[in-house]
Amino acid sequence: MKILKANPARTKEYLEKYEKAKELYLQHNFSLTKAAGEVGIDRRSLSNSLKEEGYEIINKQNITKFDDTVFDKIDTEEKAYWLGFLYADGSISSNRNEIELSLKSSDIGHLEKFKNFLNFSVDKHIFQDDIRCRFQITNKHLKETLISLGCVPRKSLIITFPSEKQVPQYLQKDFIRGYIDGDGSVMINTRRNAGRINILGTLDMLNGIINSMGWRQAKIHKKDTEKVYTVEWSGFYVTDYLDQLYENATIYLDRKYQKYLEIKALTNCRSKE
Repeated sequence: MKILKANPARTKEYLEKYEKAKELYLQHNFSLTKAAGEVGIDRRSLSNSLKEEGYEIINKQNITKFDDTVFDKIDTEEKAYWLGFLYADGSISSNRNEIELSLKSSDIGHLEKFKNFLNFSVDKHIFQDDIRCRFQITNKHLKETLISLGCVPRKSLIITFPSEKQVPQYLQKDFIRGYIDGDGSVMINTRRNAGRINILGTLDMLNGIINSMGWRQAKIHKKDTEKVYTVEWSGFYVTDYLDQLYENATIYLDRKYQKYLEIKALTNCRSKE
């Protein structure tokens, strides 16, 4: 490794700051801009000094910091679940390579689960305010993969239930659990003291869920918004439907899983009466 040449412009103060910036860049995965800003020196001077010492300058913004191949094949419970959740709550940009997942602020723990699922190698912060929390990724391969799996831009009015080639039959209940965690409601019917499930989606999506799960053909209602529909089941039999979705599951939205446990407890109490 070369040593920096003597240069009147390189004061003792600069050299001390340079050594700190070099450590941040090489050992702590800081970008050039962030490392230079952290110690208070010019980015170009830092770049030139590193090159002079023989270090390769890499645009770290372009390095893949997570597993962008994770959805290349849907062959695990987690992959199917997160694909379903993205179908419901994900946003795919039509003109940029951006994928965004936005939830209410109190669900930030679920975004942390998603970040961990993607195996980020560096810390990536989740934006949060009093209302929303948001996680955004920019990656061309991941965007193209999600589109090939049916999670398309501007999807709310056109999305269709995935084919068995996209999501194998044995993983469709996990996909559906993800979708319901995003675009469904799990509630207690207080009048009947029983469970209730409501799902929002396109006609094709809702019929796909009904057929895949083997649930009774409840009436599908059209919402005020064109091409958006809703379907609901309510009664003690709903506990069986929730068992299909959540029993033995390892990934779920915590608050909906807790509601499932409450409904199951109600059903157990009723059976003992």
